[in-house]
Amino acid sequence: TEEELDYLEERRARIQRRSRALELALEMLEKATRETLASAARKLENQIGEYIGRITDMRYSRLQVDEGTFALRVWSGERKGEVEPEQLSRGTIDQLYLAARLSLVDIICDDRHPPLLLDDPFVTFDSRRLERAMEIIKDFSLDQQVIIFTCGDQYDSYADRVVELEPVTS
Repeated sequence: TEEELDYLEERRARIQRRSRALELALEMLEKATRETLASAARKLENQIGEYIGRITDMRYSRLQVDEGTFALRVWSGERKGEVEPEQLSRGTIDQLYLAARLSLVDIICDDRHPPLLLDDPFVTFDSRRLERAMEIIKDFSLDQQVIIFTCGDQYDSYADRVVELEPVTS
């Protein structure tokens, strides 16, 4: 009985040591996750701010990215504070999310350059912001292929190559 008791006591001590090691590992992983998310959020703030600032002629260039949810809040000089994207015009929301997508591609892909596919992304942009967005897309296309799908010809002047598909007949 004493041998069995000693064995069980050793086993309990090993399990407690393992439990402490696992708790420490979990604590370190949670800390690394928080630091990584915080770093990614700051990078996104800077990158999105740069893109949206260029599109909006600096009307919107400051924003905050929540470290937990990655939700965006935009600084509005007119309202003297941060606003939810939904409080902006539909065009500005689309511009903000274009800036966010481009920023994510920049950060996630790093030195890889996958093609960027856009499906009529600028329909809510006014002419000035369309011009600014297309300048950004043109810059973006220096490092990777950008393909824009559209039914119109409003982007043709910005394109290096235009491919027109014939209508499908039944």
